[in-house]
Amino acid sequence: SPSTVVSAPEVFAPKMKSPNVSAIQAIKQQIHSELVDRLDLKRLSMSKLQENELQDKIKQTLAGIINEIRSRLPRGIHPDRLAKEVFDEAVGLGPLEDLLEDETVTEIMVNGPGQVFVERAGKLELTDCTFINSTSVHAVIDRIVSPIGRRIDESQPYVDARLADGSRVNAIIHPLSLIG
Repeated sequence: SPSTVVSAPEVFAPKMKSPNVSAIQAIKQQIHSELVDRLDLKRLSMSKLQENELQDKIKQTLAGIINEIRSRLPRGIHPDRLAKEVFDEAVGLGPLEDLLEDETVTEIMVNGPGQVFVERAGKLELTDCTFINSTSVHAVIDRIVSPIGRRIDESQPYVDARLADGSRVNAIIHPLSLIG
């Protein structure tokens, strides 16, 4: 099973984003903000709703938001893909979801919201996966380590853990990580 490392060596040069990628990130961030405004996700997740009911409610709200802006989406942005990516960032592991499903990926390294590396066949490669922002990266780290009784914050900026499936997780955040 792939291991998830939420920090990569700082020797890698930052990936330059094309304006199109920046525009997509801005759209995703606006949709995510609207989703949070329409649904109090923290309150909903703590309520008595079953997980599948919670996910259905989030998906319905997200579909409504995207339907409202569908005609204004830039060419080349597929609404269904956009909905999946925003959903994954809101309640899942963001862009890591697709990478975790990829059998060829043996390691995932996140070096801030704009740099996600994978190891395939012993070689590191920079992916085109990005998080919406640093807050989204922190939320994913929390979703990974909270179920196993661990935490990560400024007072404890480092966590090393093993998940139920055997995957190793290592995360380092500010102030130990200079890039977030």
